[in-house]
Amino acid sequence: MSQRKNSNVAINGLFFAGYRVLNILFPLITSVYVARVLLPSGTGRVAYAQNVVTYFTLLASLGLPTYGTREIARTLSSEEKYNETFFELISINTISTTICAVAYYTLCFTIPSFRNDLQLYLVAGLAIVLNYFNIDWLYQGREEYKYIAIRGFLIKALSVALLFLVVREQSDYVAYAGIYCLVLGGNNFVNCIGLKRRVHFTKRKLNLKRHLKPIIILFATTVAIELYTMLDTTMLGIMCSDQVVGYYSYAMKTTKIIITVLTAATTVLLPRLSSTYHISRERYKSLANKGIAFLVSVSIPISTYMYFNAYDIVVFLYGNHYENAVETLKILALLIPFISFSTYLGAQILCSANCERDMMVAVSIGAITNILMNAILIPRFYQNGAAIASVASEFIVMLCDAYFVKRIIELRIPIKTVMVTVVTSMSVAICTLIIHEYVSSMFLRLLIAGITMVVVFGVLSAKSIIAMKDGLE
Repeated sequence: MSQRKNSNVAINGLFFAGYRVLNILFPLITSVYVARVLLPSGTGRVAYAQNVVTYFTLLASLGLPTYGTREIARTLSSEEKYNETFFELISINTISTTICAVAYYTLCFTIPSFRNDLQLYLVAGLAIVLNYFNIDWLYQGREEYKYIAIRGFLIKALSVALLFLVVREQSDYVAYAGIYCLVLGGNNFVNCIGLKRRVHFTKRKLNLKRHLKPIIILFATTVAIELYTMLDTTMLGIMCSDQVVGYYSYAMKTTKIIITVLTAATTVLLPRLSSTYHISRERYKSLANKGIAFLVSVSIPISTYMYFNAYDIVVFLYGNHYENAVETLKILALLIPFISFSTYLGAQILCSANCERDMMVAVSIGAITNILMNAILIPRFYQNGAAIASVASEFIVMLCDAYFVKRIIELRIPIKTVMVTVVTSMSVAICTLIIHEYVSSMFLRLLIAGITMVVVFGVLSAKSIIAMKDGLE
């Protein structure tokens, strides 16, 4: 069990970021195409069905994605404990998935709104069944991010090709939902093929009970997080039309592409933080603050880019039918720094320090805030109301997480990092305003603004990036 000896956090970050980008880039690439085929009503219908299924996949996975990664990382030094832990966790996953799959398919045949579009809900529900084989946490705990990234790329490339062949008309929305499930299934099945070399069956009696308390705490935290990231779509579907759901889901999907990249770049720190916390607090603090500095210097300029280029992004990607999503995307641009910080502070720092309860408190407050604000704002402002509620709740979660983290480590953001962030953000804003006056092509405007951001950031922070990379090895 020496998987981590030669692993490099910076390289792992690149591979895992690539993997997470693919997880969200696949829906984006398909969305650009599907948006013009299915139109807002069709995309809204699929988005709502997937939203319902997500509640059940959430219940099925419990808190295993985070807990499993942490526990596998901690047991790598002992093959016996490592194997025991894997089989105990996979047993818990099997039980929870069975219960959720039976419950979901029972509802499909009993709830009238589900029966009216039964084929869509039956196909979308395959995502729950495929959770039986969801063991990404094993590979993440072993820090095998290169394997995860390559596997993800091959499966998604195949799926994108299949999409263009199958989804050709507005009536093909069920096929679109099925291809989404195919991506999940491909990843999970390949994971199982690789198990033989990584896990050996143990005859020892499994102790599932020892995992229940931390899993339940992380599960409650995950539920709270997902409530205010899914309830917006659910409440929009109940209160508004399919078109409104389509506008919001596409604006949110675009925002989450960036968030996924940023959170992936810091998620790879969880195994290293978990193992370092009990060995060297100074090393732990250094790693934790490097992640914070990275998020500050990157997330705010990208948020600025998205805000000032919202119209071009929406119309260029999805077409004029989605112009109503432009203001929504401007509001959601604030989610980029808020979610990046709250996820890192909570899921990485608090979790690695065994402070799951603090994280649960923070996200519970955010969930309550989100539900109340959605109920007030959606009837009046539709998709924009849901966006405001999401931003406000994430801001509150970020503040709560920061409060709890300060009891573990001293949060430090170097002055140079702040200066780089301010200069890069201002450069993006000024450049965007200027080129909109002189450049007519949306693609060129997006490209020039993006290049400006990358160049300014690269010039100002090249030395810092090299130093950070060396410190993470």
